Amino acid sequence: GRFEEAAKLYAELAEEAAGDERAEVGLLAALLGRARIGVDLAAEKGTGDGWKEVEELLARFEEGVGIRPELLAEGGAVYEGLSDRRIASLHAALKEYARRVKGRPELVPRRTAEVQAEVVRLRERYARKAADLYWSAARHTGRHALRIDAAWRAAENYRLFGQVAAEVLALEDFVARADDDPRHTAALYHLGRAYERRGFLENAVLAHRTNTDLFPSTPFSYRSRYELGRIAEEAGDLEEALARYSSIRNDASAEFDPDSRVWRDALFRLAALSERLDDRGFEGGAARAEELYREAVERYPADPRIGFAHYRLALLADRKDRYADAALDYGIAIRWLDDRIKGPSAPPEPAGESPESSRGPAAILRACRYAYADLLYRQALAAPVSERSEGLERALAAYKDAYFRHPGGYEEAWAHYQMSQAYRLLDRADWSEQFLAQAMNLLAKVEGGTGPGAFDPPYWKRILEWARSEGGRAETPENR
Repeated sequence: GRFEEAAKLYAELAEEAAGDERAEVGLLAALLGRARIGVDLAAEKGTGDGWKEVEELLARFEEGVGIRPELLAEGGAVYEGLSDRRIASLHAALKEYARRVKGRPELVPRRTAEVQAEVVRLRERYARKAADLYWSAARHTGRHALRIDAAWRAAENYRLFGQVAAEVLALEDFVARADDDPRHTAALYHLGRAYERRGFLENAVLAHRTNTDLFPSTPFSYRSRYELGRIAEEAGDLEEALARYSSIRNDASAEFDPDSRVWRDALFRLAALSERLDDRGFEGGAARAEELYREAVERYPADPRIGFAHYRLALLADRKDRYADAALDYGIAIRWLDDRIKGPSAPPEPAGESPESSRGPAAILRACRYAYADLLYRQALAAPVSERSEGLERALAAYKDAYFRHPGGYEEAWAHYQMSQAYRLLDRADWSEQFLAQAMNLLAKVEGGTGPGAFDPPYWKRILEWARSEGGRAETPENR
């Protein structure tokens, strides 16, 4: 363990006996040993000089290592350790900084952003070094075990900094030789994902299908099933997607896999997909979607998609005129999404559970508030005349809340129009005329392309023409 002394002796031997392989290998091994110890010491001291010394040692090692596969792989491992320990040291320093400036919390976000940027830079830098060393080891070794392990580690590190083409080469090399290796199923999954990022969709499907055929009950096989469902859904093959997602949900072992949330993801996908199938005329799709969304919100109340699920449940109930159920789910969705957006450290939105949810929580919250106000308005119209005033006042308050929080676009114009109709029903003609004029002005701005989300659907043209006409103000069933 006296690596510094050993390195000096090896260097002297290498100089005296030029070309002596043993002395050169000993020197390289000693440099790696010193680098490993240096990583531990630098992590303990937390000084920049310690990390700099480690990097200098590794640079000397890289200059002399040549084509020595075992040492190349060891060098890759040292770079991985350096990355992990240095990043952990940065996080520990950030925690200590937050403790020291406890009385000035406004300083923490800026330092946090600086640390996150440095973490990304270091991870990419060290992953690039480790990947190149591992891949060189894999290509030059004759040992089977070293080749597959080095290829695997190279692919892992290439993935960290987005070198997809190199990741594909390393994974293909691993898969070609790793029949009995327990990482084979993970490699096929990652290979499918990498193929897709490269644009090779047929290869991606083949890799995922191979994974599901060879390893039907592993966590990465479930993920491959999910990817096959997602690819089919994006290609418009909804029945194939339904079959793939259902195969995950019907497999109990997938639900309780502690390393994967694929069962939960499949549940949300199935719910959204059932809605889409209902829109295409598949009988029972809406009922199935409601059942699945309800299961999702009951089983996973902390999932980031719960706000979206309650929003969809409200829409499904609203379509069936179940006003009380719809109002309850709209209310939950609004509170949940509002808290999520205001939260200091909200988790990232999961990707792609449906085309609508990909808009993000802020857009869904906007749609939710306007839809909730519409529901209250319709609910008031359906109530007995003696109870209508109270319901209309609630609807007016909801519309005001919606356009104050989410101004602009067709929704704000629609809210003003609906409020003009509500005030007319409340016999407040002056307010009705005022809001109708505002609705017309807002809508004209959006149609002219000056407002957010400007587009020109015939539906809104008809509303504008009707609102401007005398007949549009008449209290008739057709107009209502």
